[in-house]
Amino acid sequence: MNLPAEALKDMQRHGAAVARYIVAIMLTLISYRLLAFAAQHGLSEDAHPQLFAAARLMAALYLAVAASAAQAVFLAQLGAAIDVPLWKYKGTQDALQRFFVIWFIINLFLITLIDIQTRLLGADIEDAAAFMELLIMAAHVAAMPAGACIMHWGALDWSELGEALRPLGRLLSLAVFPFAIGFIQYALASARMAGATDNMLANLLFLSVTDVPLMMLDVFIFVLVWRLCMHHRTLPPVEDNPLDF
Repeated sequence: MNLPAEALKDMQRHGAAVARYIVAIMLTLISYRLLAFAAQHGLSEDAHPQLFAAARLMAALYLAVAASAAQAVFLAQLGAAIDVPLWKYKGTQDALQRFFVIWFIINLFLITLIDIQTRLLGADIEDAAAFMELLIMAAHVAAMPAGACIMHWGALDWSELGEALRPLGRLLSLAVFPFAIGFIQYALASARMAGATDNMLANLLFLSVTDVPLMMLDVFIFVLVWRLCMHHRTLPPVEDNPLDF
């Protein structure tokens, strides 16, 4: 099974679905950055600490909600197109009902980790901030594979979470590749911050342009794991073992 080749073919065959996802996430990120900029420059953290904290919280919640909705709707479209006719959903409302909570939990967890690290850096607690960096990296690498597996399973059910994630453990030799792509994506996202300037418009343009290849990797990871789950579905059941999910 040539998983990367199959995934790339899927992305080519369903380019419209891929494009819809990328555009939706890009618009979400652009609007979030504008909100964050307005909060940062419209309110003084020293003069209005409570208002500033509330504005930051609202911007973070907006990002989590908007990104999760986009992932639920547009990744469901892509997944259904790839796994036709076996994997089905009933449209936008059904996608939001079944998959929004999955992505909201994942995104809110990531945003919370990043916020904690930012506060640690602001307080010059460098050792704890470095540890948080490792946690953020691990969470980022695991986020898309976990979300894709749960979506392919059909919905988030805590009692069935182990079964939903089982493909990642049973097919670990194949799962290593999407995890590696996630690590590369994280490294690229971190490295691009070196190109940031003090000019807000220039930063917005730079980040928006560089979002495109990062979102392409997002889709690639999703399709890799989706294909992995499809392959897992064809395998005979195995007895539980302590190294499996």
